[in-house]
Amino acid sequence: MGLSLELIEDRPSANITSPGPVPVKVTIPNILPVARDKHGVFHIGCSSVQSSPLNANPHSEPSTSSRTVTNGSLSQNENQADIQALQKDLERTIRQLNSAQEKNAALEKELESNEMLKVMVVQLQEQVSKLQDDRSSRLTKQSSQSSNHYM
Repeated sequence: MGLSLELIEDRPSANITSPGPVPVKVTIPNILPVARDKHGVFHIGCSSVQSSPLNANPHSEPSTSSRTVTNGSLSQNENQADIQALQKDLERTIRQLNSAQEKNAALEKELESNEMLKVMVVQLQEQVSKLQDDRSSRLTKQSSQSSNHYM
């Protein structure tokens, strides 16, 4: 099951019109060790802290034997299996992320290429328009010159 905590703010509110505090619920899974040091501070996921049992008095002297207290009854093999499963999931997720990043990079290159093609098409359309205008003005000049030539 794990260790479950509910933290409730007990200080008076700074604003008297505000609603009361919302409790914070925390659940710590069985695979994480919970340790209490000689000052009464709890350490989660840290197995190297010298600690006393969870129900010890924080004001009393620490015991001579230091040990980490874990909440739950999972064996070391089950913990190792859980860690290996999590590691495999992490590796799979990393591979998926790398694949997605590669696809994203390819799509960004394609998008950049498409943008460059759009710019080139606009430039070519402008050139075609200028050429058509030039052709039209030349034909107009040529036709006016030929009509003047026959007069």
